[in-house]
Amino acid sequence: GYTALHQAIRRDNRLAIVARLLDHGGDPEVVAHGRSALARAAGDGRGDVLRLCLERGSRLTLRGADRLMAACALDD
Repeated sequence: GYTALHQAIRRDNRLAIVARLLDHGGDPEVVAHGRSALARAAGDGRGDVLRLCLERGSRLTLRGADRLMAACALDD
């Protein structure tokens, strides 16, 4: 039930792989198993992934603990 983008983040793949998935239509805001790929990246401290998604037009519409973890990952 996870998207390829979710899997790449779950498995801590390199940023280049995440970028390639985004290049080919990966949507970081799709929810699978209750969390978006953005929320997963925030929870895993993947500021690099969050920055990449923001640069490509994603919105960080995270709430609660996911929002806090995203702020920490982005040094915000």
